[in-house]
Amino acid sequence: MLTLLFSVQLCYGQNFKETTEDSLSLAESYLGKLSEIKAKQRKAGGATALGIGGAFLVGGIVLVSNSGDNDFLSINESLGKLYIASGVFSGILGVVQLSTLSKAEKKYRNLWTISGRVQRDNAARQALSGFAKAGETRRMISSLISGGIAIFHLTQQNQNDILSATLFAGGSVFGLITKSKEEKIYERYEQETENKQTIAKVGLQFSPSGRGIVKAKINF
Repeated sequence: MLTLLFSVQLCYGQNFKETTEDSLSLAESYLGKLSEIKAKQRKAGGATALGIGGAFLVGGIVLVSNSGDNDFLSINESLGKLYIASGVFSGILGVVQLSTLSKAEKKYRNLWTISGRVQRDNAARQALSGFAKAGETRRMISSLISGGIAIFHLTQQNQNDILSATLFAGGSVFGLITKSKEEKIYERYEQETENKQTIAKVGLQFSPSGRGIVKAKINF
């Protein structure tokens, strides 16, 4: 006589994993992705600032070295010193940006100081939600400021002001309809979480024995 061993496993949310218990949860994985994006932005911004600072510094040195008796009102010397100061300032900003971790990077690094898997997953999920809300807030504030500047330029009734108003209005609309990286990452996380909530693994196994056995395992 054949015995039917029927296993049903319903898997809910980010706790469902096809891999080992040591793998990242869904929230941890997406927080890691956000951390990588922010790290790339930080490094690109820092390198750009260093490059601009270097260019200003070289240009300033050239202007100062070429200044002399023929330098009317010491314009080249003054402009060169301004370039040098701007180059040094930009270089300092670049170094600071390269050496300072973003909030997402810090949060992801601090995540591994939490010992419990459930606690770590909850912390990652809360971090993703917080970053998304902060990104939305910054986007809305920027859009409102751009919209206010656009309205101000429109009230001036000048051709140049109309052009400026159009540009700021476009920036405002773009900010309203274009979500931040944080929001997009969180939306992708929520979508994948929702998809995993509908997954059901059903395993059928036949073995010779007496009675039919039905087993159900539910993971939350």
